[in-house]
Amino acid sequence: MRNFNFKGSFDLAVNLFTSFGYFENENENLKVLKNVSSSLKKGGYFVFDHINKKHLTDNIIPYSRNKYNDSIMIQRRKIEGNFVTKKIIIKKGQKKNEYYEKLRLYEFEEMKKNFESVGIKIYKSFGDYYGNNFNRNNSARMILFGIKK
Repeated sequence: MRNFNFKGSFDLAVNLFTSFGYFENENENLKVLKNVSSSLKKGGYFVFDHINKKHLTDNIIPYSRNKYNDSIMIQRRKIEGNFVTKKIIIKKGQKKNEYYEKLRLYEFEEMKKNFESVGIKIYKSFGDYYGNNFNRNNSARMILFGIKK
């Protein structure tokens, strides 16, 4: 994601289901947006889908435990600065595996600024997969439609 450039080859690029913000260094995350922009044709579209920071912060579920057949999945979540961290434990019999996830959270205005810095203008925003308008306080998702200038 950080090391590609298709030099104006595409009419459309998509980044769905919060597939952005997993790099420790913010410059690494921004490289992805730069590469998307440079790979789009002028007038090309970018669809970006990410979790809404405010909604997640207000509604985080710190602990969950679910059983799937003969396995148990435990998840512990917390907000640390601009990140949500998740510890995932999967138990199956005597075997236990642990996984960690750290995701950078973004406000709408911050993503708008990031898009503009790489030459993409947001022209529409949605708050869910049903096409409802984005609302900072109530929307679970932040789905942005941008166009390459």
